Amino acid sequence: MEAYQQEWARSLRVHGVRGGISLHIFPGPERPTPVSGDRVFLQPLVPGSCLPSAGQWWGVEKITLGHKAIVFFDGINNRNEAQALLPFALMLPGISPPLLGLRALDTEGIFLGTVAHVFYNGAQEVMEIEGPCPMILPAVGPFIKGIDMVSGSVTVLRPEYL
Repeated sequence: MEAYQQEWARSLRVHGVRGGISLHIFPGPERPTPVSGDRVFLQPLVPGSCLPSAGQWWGVEKITLGHKAIVFFDGINNRNEAQALLPFALMLPGISPPLLGLRALDTEGIFLGTVAHVFYNGAQEVMEIEGPCPMILPAVGPFIKGIDMVSGSVTVLRPEYL
C-alpha cells in the first residue's frame, strides 16, 4: 500500500452498460475529491469479490459528481467487469491510519474487540468496536493511545464507565 487511507465512499450499484459505479460519498471536513488520473484504494466489503482481500489500488478514469456520484475505473469497460468489483469501500490517501479490522486493546493490553466500523459523525471520525467489550469511541488523539500496524492493533483509552 502507498499511504494510509481514509474511507471516502462505498459502492452502491453498477450504473449503465459502460462500467460506471454509483457511489455513496461520506461527508467529511475538507475532504479531497478524486479526479481523472488519481489513484484510489478499493477495499472489498465481502469475500468473493474479484478484488484481493487486502484491497487494491485503481486508477480513476472519470468521476462525475451531480445528483449521483458515478465513477469509472481504468480497465473496467463494461457492466459485468464493474459488477465483479462490488461491494467495496473507496479509500483515499489520508493522514490517519486505517483502523478498520484492527484489534482494539485497552492501555493495560486487554482485548476489547475489533474495529468493525469507522465513520464520520459531522465533527470527527468515530470507531465502533465489536467483541467482548463493544463500544463506540471518537477516533481522535485523546482516545487513541497507539497504533501498531505490524501487530494489527490499536490501543485505546477505555472509558471509565465500562
